[in-house]
Amino acid sequence: MFLNQTMHSPSLRIRGDVEGMLKEYQRAWKDLDKADVIEPNNAFTLRSRGTIKYMLDDYQGVLEDLDKANVLERNNVFTLMSCGTIKYMLDDYQGALEI
Repeated sequence: MFLNQTMHSPSLRIRGDVEGMLKEYQRAWKDLDKADVIEPNNAFTLRSRGTIKYMLDDYQGVLEDLDKANVLERNNVFTLMSCGTIKYMLDDYQGALEI
């Protein structure tokens, strides 16, 4: 079965997650970007894309996506923990403590 261009956001998120598991990070990022265009402001998509950006060492991009996800879905443990970890990795110790 071939997937066409009219896919909906959940299908693109799932495909992006699977591509990430297969270490196809650029393809995953592209599908998660498409999902974000179709259904903007989806915290799950933003967290997934943040994970892919992490794998590609785009730590500022990770923080941008996770900050947006945190606004949409306050106090999500995964989001907060990931933000703190990235800030710590970037030597922003005070920022990590303020999460």
